[in-house]
Amino acid sequence: EETERVGEILDSPTPVLMALDPVVPSGLISILREKGIGLSGDLVINQMNLTQKRPLTDLLLRTYGTSDRITQGLNRGLYLPQVQALNISEEKKIQGGISWSPLIQTPPDDSIRLLGKEKVAGPFLLAASGVMKTPKILLFGTGKFFLSQHLEYVDNRALVINSLRWLLGETGLDEVVRFDTEERRMDLDP
Repeated sequence: EETERVGEILDSPTPVLMALDPVVPSGLISILREKGIGLSGDLVINQMNLTQKRPLTDLLLRTYGTSDRITQGLNRGLYLPQVQALNISEEKKIQGGISWSPLIQTPPDDSIRLLGKEKVAGPFLLAASGVMKTPKILLFGTGKFFLSQHLEYVDNRALVINSLRWLLGETGLDEVVRFDTEERRMDLDP
């Protein structure tokens, strides 16, 4: 019943933000696949984290691989813990009235792989935006970066604010949101 309700919401003009942690109900996976986007179910890892004593599943990205309005001007980095790879179906790139675009993806880096599938190389899609006639849906391969302790890192808070502004149809997204609070810095260099 809950999965059916999500399908109804995705068919309506209501803006939707979905942040999906790696274990996603199969019914929701099917609905998203029908809408032209898939979840790999595989965590994206950075093998360089072993030498830096960080969890393999914590991604620190300085570049996002896209020039989307939501990420435009965000250049201090994103911290994305436990994120799964997404994929846009080329046959269904425009499906059910939703036109999908990459929002955040990893750079082509040999140290960034899928957990348990070391031979699969990136870049990997981590977030996507979908548009009907107006901004419609944002899908993130993790919900963990929305936790308050992760909003202090680099550009995470600005990404959340820009995402909500985009969904609500606000203009002026080319102005980067900055906060007066002291942000927690992370070393992004290996």
